[in-house]
Amino acid sequence: MKFPGTMVKVMVLLWALLFSRPSHAGEGKVVVFIRPGLFRQLSIELSVYKKDLRLEGYEVDIRAEDWHSSRQMKEVLLGEQNNNLKGCILIGDLPIPSLLRKGMDSRPCPLYLMDLDGPWALAENGTDIEKTPEWPQGGPEIWAGFIVPNLSTALAGRKKSHELIKEYFDKVHSYRRGVYKKRQGALSFVDDPWKANSTMGLEALYGENVTVINGKEDSTAPRLKKELAKAYEFVQIVSHNQGVDGIGVLNRGRCEVIKTGDFPQIKPRALFYNMGECSTCCYTTENYLGGWFLFGPCDGLEVFGSTMPGLINSISVIYQHLGKGESFGEAYKAMLLFEMPQDAKKTKRKWYLGSILLGDPMLTVRK
Repeated sequence: MKFPGTMVKVMVLLWALLFSRPSHAGEGKVVVFIRPGLFRQLSIELSVYKKDLRLEGYEVDIRAEDWHSSRQMKEVLLGEQNNNLKGCILIGDLPIPSLLRKGMDSRPCPLYLMDLDGPWALAENGTDIEKTPEWPQGGPEIWAGFIVPNLSTALAGRKKSHELIKEYFDKVHSYRRGVYKKRQGALSFVDDPWKANSTMGLEALYGENVTVINGKEDSTAPRLKKELAKAYEFVQIVSHNQGVDGIGVLNRGRCEVIKTGDFPQIKPRALFYNMGECSTCCYTTENYLGGWFLFGPCDGLEVFGSTMPGLINSISVIYQHLGKGESFGEAYKAMLLFEMPQDAKKTKRKWYLGSILLGDPMLTVRK
């Protein structure tokens, strides 16, 4: 039996699409929150992004509105929770679900958007969080990702916020197409107070291909600068912070500092990061460290860290799920569901309330 030429072409195309879809196809819905002005500036990049995600099985719902509160965004998510909702992405300057800290500043709390059944109490402004639910109601049903540059324009090449986001989406598209610069192996840099740790579970992704630096003589700021310039795929850094824009490394009783202002010279090359320092992913603060790995003169695509003081060092669950081919968003959610009951004490709970994923949550570590 002969098929008309057009029909043959259609069948070949369908066959190619069927077998070109990644094995990690999402097959779920994702809501993207953005303001109308930024949406217009990113219209081309978002169109490409949406097509890429549809090939992976995701339904993408872009909500370009003048958002006035976090409560508004939460109501959208609640309305979509029965539509196979997987997660949400916040792009640019949007209302921040913030946890008020007594006598101190407020910090972003992504879990507010991720938990769809807990009794959260918000202030009248619909954004400041006054009360958080206890476990198990306080666990996440979906994941959330944040794409928010907040960098010094002088250090970032005098580029505007939307230009930095455009560059980020270009990197994400290139990575999905398989044309991004190849990286290999992982680095685990663990400073003196945590020297008993080594890989923290990275072997689930990279086996023996993990370079560990956790000795007192080796874990110095000059050594870290040198390692950041190497072509690792994944880098985790466990140390003190030096403000939200700096890494503090202990060396013989002194604190050596790597600031974001050093990044243009270092040019960090890794694709994925776990930042084990207090508050360095607090995107409401200018020049926050996590943002520089995504939007500065770096190749970063994904950063996990915290907006709050405290170190989440039980991160092996993330690596286990990434090793199975799951997305960063799913691995992040799995870590919270596993670790939060283990550390239910209020002193540690705030660490999870501040845990955050910066970048596109639907990326995976390619094998």
